[in-house]
Amino acid sequence: MKKLVIAIIALGVLGGGGFSVLKWMKIGPFAVSESGSNKIKESIPSFYTDMDPLIIPVFQGERVALTYQIQFKIETLGKKNQALVQKMLPRLHDAFLRDLYIYIPRILKKKNKLDYFIIKDRLKRIGDREAGAGVINNILIQSVIDKAG
Repeated sequence: MKKLVIAIIALGVLGGGGFSVLKWMKIGPFAVSESGSNKIKESIPSFYTDMDPLIIPVFQGERVALTYQIQFKIETLGKKNQALVQKMLPRLHDAFLRDLYIYIPRILKKKNKLDYFIIKDRLKRIGDREAGAGVINNILIQSVIDKAG
């Protein structure tokens, strides 16, 4: 009886591991086909909307120690999404500024340098929260300038 239970558990572990590998490597039943959703996204043209630069002061005590200026564009798929983003620009700018005003000093306490990929992902998540999922396709960071004091 013990050998049967051990054999069943071993088969379950091997099956689960095999399932995980197939899913992770996207092979077998998890393979992404060329005629799938990726092809639909490629057929819709991309549009870029310029944002005013975000200027984020970083305080140390009662003085400004650093000022970050982040210039970026918002990529949308289709004219409809671009029109929605352009209509929401003030709201998006405010949400980005409020979040990064708190987030950047917190990150700089842990690290000496900003990771721009994390900032890009964070801006994308904020945009999805404000505009709705699927409206913003990507954030293109053009430049980040940090000025002392």
